[in-house]
Amino acid sequence: MRSEGCLVDSFNLVFAIKACIRLSILQDGKSVHSLAVKFGLERDPYVVPALIDVHMEFGSLEDAQKLFDEISKWNKVSCGAMMKGYLKSSKPVKVFELLSRMRTSGFKQE
Repeated sequence: MRSEGCLVDSFNLVFAIKACIRLSILQDGKSVHSLAVKFGLERDPYVVPALIDVHMEFGSLEDAQKLFDEISKWNKVSCGAMMKGYLKSSKPVKVFELLSRMRTSGFKQE
């Protein structure tokens, strides 16, 4: 990405992550995650849901959960990414647990 002269920002990282998912390229997904960390975008509200998606897509529920747990403010996109991942991982009960956590924490839709 950088060798091609592309600017590393949240917009480009999200599309790079989506390309990794679509092409089923786990190693590149990890590289893009590393770029997000290097450029301080690993907590970006646009990047986090995409990172959650890439981890879930490649079967790393633990990494996706860690990312989600570390964000300071949930949004409907990051919550939706987790719910989608739970369903993909055959964990529908986790969807309801997250909904309950959202309700008890006073989650407000933006």
